[in-house]
Amino acid sequence: MFDQTTFEPLPPAAVAAVRKRLTRPGHFHNHLGITLADIRKGWSRMEMPVTTELINIFDQVHGGALFALVDTAMGAALAGLLQSGEGMTTVEAKINYIRPIYKGTASAEAAVIHRGRRTAVIEARVTDASGQVVAQALGTYLLIDIAGMNPAPG
Repeated sequence: MFDQTTFEPLPPAAVAAVRKRLTRPGHFHNHLGITLADIRKGWSRMEMPVTTELINIFDQVHGGALFALVDTAMGAALAGLLQSGEGMTTVEAKINYIRPIYKGTASAEAAVIHRGRRTAVIEARVTDASGQVVAQALGTYLLIDIAGMNPAPG
Protein backbone atom coordinates (compact mmCIF):
# COMPACT_ATOMS: atom_id res chain seq x y z
CA MET A 1 0.00 0.00 0.00
CA PHE A 2 1.03 3.59 0.50
CA ASP A 3 3.68 4.52 3.04
CA GLN A 4 1.53 6.55 5.41
CA THR A 5 4.61 7.93 7.17
CA THR A 6 5.32 10.05 4.08
CA PHE A 7 2.13 12.01 4.79
CA GLU A 8 2.14 14.65 7.53
CA PRO A 9 -0.12 14.01 10.52
CA LEU A 10 -3.21 16.18 10.79
CA PRO A 11 -3.63 18.31 13.90
CA PRO A 12 -5.87 16.54 16.45
CA ALA A 13 -8.62 19.16 15.99
CA ALA A 14 -8.69 18.48 12.24
CA VAL A 15 -8.89 14.72 12.81
CA ALA A 16 -11.76 15.26 15.24
CA ALA A 17 -13.58 17.48 12.73
CA VAL A 18 -13.32 14.85 9.97
CA ARG A 19 -14.46 12.09 12.37
CA LYS A 20 -17.43 14.24 13.43
CA ARG A 21 -18.49 14.81 9.82
CA LEU A 22 -18.13 11.10 9.03
CA THR A 23 -20.23 9.96 11.98
CA ARG A 24 -23.25 12.21 11.52
CA PRO A 25 -26.41 10.10 11.61
CA GLY A 26 -28.08 9.18 8.34
CA HIS A 27 -25.13 9.59 6.00
CA PHE A 28 -24.86 7.02 3.21
CA HIS A 29 -21.50 5.53 4.21
CA ASN A 30 -22.80 4.91 7.74
CA HIS A 31 -25.44 2.56 6.29
CA LEU A 32 -22.58 0.51 4.86
CA GLY A 33 -20.64 0.44 8.14
CA ILE A 34 -17.72 2.46 6.72
CA THR A 35 -15.48 3.93 9.42
CA LEU A 36 -12.35 6.06 9.47
CA ALA A 37 -9.37 4.02 10.67
CA ASP A 38 -6.67 6.66 10.15
CA ILE A 39 -6.12 9.97 8.37
CA ARG A 40 -3.20 12.24 7.51
CA LYS A 41 -2.73 15.18 5.15
CA GLY A 42 -3.48 13.65 1.76
CA TRP A 43 -3.95 10.06 2.97
CA SER A 44 -6.67 8.03 4.66
CA ARG A 45 -7.62 4.48 5.54
CA MET A 46 -11.27 3.50 5.82
CA GLU A 47 -12.72 0.13 6.82
CA MET A 48 -15.98 -1.63 6.03
CA PRO A 49 -17.05 -4.90 7.66
CA VAL A 50 -18.43 -7.51 5.28
CA THR A 51 -22.06 -8.06 6.27
CA THR A 52 -24.89 -10.00 4.66
CA GLU A 53 -26.41 -6.69 3.48
CA LEU A 54 -23.35 -6.08 1.27
CA ILE A 55 -23.30 -9.51 -0.40
CA ASN A 56 -24.42 -9.95 -4.02
CA ILE A 57 -26.06 -12.98 -5.66
CA PHE A 58 -22.65 -14.68 -5.95
CA ASP A 59 -22.03 -14.47 -2.17
CA GLN A 60 -19.31 -11.84 -2.53
CA VAL A 61 -19.24 -8.14 -1.62
CA HIS A 62 -21.17 -6.09 -4.17
CA GLY A 63 -18.96 -3.89 -6.32
CA GLY A 64 -21.09 -0.87 -5.49
CA ALA A 65 -20.27 -1.25 -1.80
CA LEU A 66 -16.54 -1.41 -2.57
CA PHE A 67 -16.88 1.64 -4.82
CA ALA A 68 -18.59 3.56 -1.99
CA LEU A 69 -15.73 2.57 0.33
CA VAL A 70 -13.17 3.84 -2.21
CA ASP A 71 -15.00 7.13 -2.84
CA THR A 72 -15.29 7.76 0.90
CA ALA A 73 -11.58 7.01 1.45
CA MET A 74 -10.52 9.26 -1.44
CA GLY A 75 -12.71 12.09 -0.14
CA ALA A 76 -11.25 11.74 3.35
CA ALA A 77 -7.69 11.81 1.99
CA LEU A 78 -8.44 15.04 0.16
CA ALA A 79 -10.30 16.51 3.16
CA GLY A 80 -6.99 16.54 5.02
CA LEU A 81 -5.62 19.00 2.45
CA LEU A 82 -8.56 21.39 2.21
CA GLN A 83 -8.23 24.98 3.35
CA SER A 84 -10.92 26.85 5.24
CA GLY A 85 -13.75 27.65 2.85
CA GLU A 86 -12.93 24.81 0.44
CA GLY A 87 -15.11 21.84 -0.34
CA MET A 88 -15.01 19.10 -2.96
CA THR A 89 -17.06 16.81 -5.10
CA THR A 90 -16.24 13.73 -7.15
CA VAL A 91 -15.93 14.50 -10.87
CA GLU A 92 -15.14 10.97 -12.02
CA ALA A 93 -13.74 7.74 -10.67
CA LYS A 94 -12.63 4.44 -12.13
CA ILE A 95 -12.24 1.15 -10.31
CA ASN A 96 -10.74 -2.19 -11.28
CA TYR A 97 -12.07 -5.18 -9.36
CA ILE A 98 -9.21 -7.66 -9.06
CA ARG A 99 -10.60 -10.46 -6.91
CA PRO A 100 -13.77 -11.03 -4.89
CA ILE A 101 -14.05 -10.54 -1.16
CA TYR A 102 -16.36 -12.83 0.80
CA LYS A 103 -15.83 -12.15 4.49
CA GLY A 104 -13.91 -10.16 7.08
CA THR A 105 -13.20 -6.48 6.62
CA ALA A 106 -12.48 -4.52 3.46
CA SER A 107 -9.92 -1.75 3.97
CA ALA A 108 -9.34 1.12 1.56
CA GLU A 109 -6.22 3.28 1.59
CA ALA A 110 -6.29 6.45 -0.48
CA ALA A 111 -3.57 8.94 -1.32
CA VAL A 112 -3.73 12.27 -3.11
CA ILE A 113 -1.27 12.11 -5.99
CA HIS A 114 -1.97 15.63 -7.30
CA ARG A 115 -3.73 18.63 -5.79
CA GLY A 116 -4.06 21.59 -8.09
CA ARG A 117 -5.99 24.84 -7.77
CA ARG A 118 -9.26 23.38 -9.14
CA THR A 119 -8.89 19.60 -9.17
CA ALA A 120 -7.22 16.76 -7.33
CA VAL A 121 -6.33 13.23 -8.45
CA ILE A 122 -6.47 10.47 -5.86
CA GLU A 123 -5.50 6.80 -5.97
CA ALA A 124 -6.97 4.08 -3.75
CA ARG A 125 -6.52 0.39 -3.11
CA VAL A 126 -8.88 -1.99 -1.34
CA THR A 127 -7.53 -5.02 0.52
CA ASP A 128 -9.19 -7.93 2.26
CA ALA A 129 -8.47 -9.11 5.80
CA SER A 130 -5.40 -11.05 4.60
CA GLY A 131 -3.95 -7.96 2.92
CA GLN A 132 -4.59 -9.08 -0.67
CA VAL A 133 -5.54 -6.29 -3.07
CA VAL A 134 -9.13 -6.75 -4.23
CA ALA A 135 -9.63 -3.45 -6.08
CA GLN A 136 -7.67 -0.45 -7.39
CA ALA A 137 -9.21 2.95 -8.12
CA LEU A 138 -8.38 6.40 -9.46
CA GLY A 139 -10.54 9.47 -8.98
CA THR A 140 -10.69 13.13 -9.94
CA TYR A 141 -12.24 15.62 -7.54
CA LEU A 142 -13.31 19.21 -8.13
CA LEU A 143 -12.31 21.71 -5.46
CA ILE A 144 -15.17 24.06 -4.64
CA ASP A 145 -15.23 27.45 -2.97
CA ILE A 146 -17.88 26.91 -0.30
CA ALA A 147 -17.34 30.21 1.50
CA GLY A 148 -20.70 31.94 1.56
CA MET A 149 -22.59 28.77 0.61
CA ASN A 150 -25.21 27.46 2.99
CA PRO A 151 -24.21 23.80 3.53
CA ALA A 152 -26.52 21.34 5.19
CA PRO A 153 -26.68 21.71 8.99
CA GLY A 154 -24.50 19.52 11.18
